[in-house]
Amino acid sequence: MENTSAALLRRVYGIRFVPGAKVFYRQVGSDSLGTSNRKIDAHFLGMRLQISTLRSLEDSERVRAPCLHHLQTCFFYFYAERLDLVEQMRQLAADLGGELQLPRLSSKYAWIEKLLGFAAAKHTQLYYNQGKSCALRAWDKLMYSFESYRL
Repeated sequence: MENTSAALLRRVYGIRFVPGAKVFYRQVGSDSLGTSNRKIDAHFLGMRLQISTLRSLEDSERVRAPCLHHLQTCFFYFYAERLDLVEQMRQLAADLGGELQLPRLSSKYAWIEKLLGFAAAKHTQLYYNQGKSCALRAWDKLMYSFESYRL
């Protein structure tokens, strides 16, 4: 039985650029994946299904390269805590004709990595970014409420 997503994509007559179109997507990070193995497993399964769906439509270098890039981008979230998935990601990268590079942290966390290791520095970076995003969202909501109040 053919993958449903692949079957739908095969029916597309073309792709058009639509000015002003909006795209909503799920943002992955420490706040969405957290430490839940169930969420991490589900995210990895979703990645594998996306890649297999794309490759079922066309298995060429122009498809494999972005798939490999997607794996590399998400590798950071799995590395150090889920070595089982890290190995599966490396195997999938090899199947795509590439190799995953070890994730690197921002240079401002290098001292934490030297003192406490990669995992501690990674969590510090993730939670700092999560806190910064939370503060920016709160500020945005506050400014919106002032704007709404004036109207």
